[in-house]
Amino acid sequence: LNEEMQRVKHYLNVHTEGKLKRIVETELIFNHAQTLVSMENSGVVPMLRNNKMDDLRRMYSLFGRVPETLECLRNCMCDHVKKEGLALVSDQEKVQAPVEFVKKLLEMRDKYDKLVSEAFSGENKSQKRLKEAFEEFINADSRCASYLVAYIDELLKSALKGLSEGEADTQLEKVIVIFRYLQDKDIFENFYKDRLAKRL
Repeated sequence: LNEEMQRVKHYLNVHTEGKLKRIVETELIFNHAQTLVSMENSGVVPMLRNNKMDDLRRMYSLFGRVPETLECLRNCMCDHVKKEGLALVSDQEKVQAPVEFVKKLLEMRDKYDKLVSEAFSGENKSQKRLKEAFEEFINADSRCASYLVAYIDELLKSALKGLSEGEADTQLEKVIVIFRYLQDKDIFENFYKDRLAKRL
């Protein structure tokens, strides 16, 4: 791309720069965007799996030259997060340990939140797609609300003890983010009431 821009300066009329740039970007980026994103061993999914932040940042920067191609990146990230989330929800070992399940969920949220902030420049559309992905798999199974209740209960009973006020606030804020993903807050409330009733 830089070579083509140099050629414009040295050999062509300056007025052709915009048109030539669009043609080159269409040929080199737009026409290959989906293929680059979908590559089995070096596309976006392997980058997400292996936390290749620099590679994702470069891809985002490259695709940013043709903004409509960024949707390929967002779609791929969203689909991957949903698959990973549904795998977590159906993992019988994690399901038997609700507190561990929510810890894994929080780790996953931290990972992808950092990725969007650092590799995708904190872009609003990417943040929105990440939120949609989490909402979809968390609301696919009502047990997620009960696991969140168990985790909050554990947090309030013992996990926050010994933490500074700032650290405790950070832990609670992370849980609140997950709570906001729940579409039916009544289910959460019912689980919480049941848990309190059993304790009394």
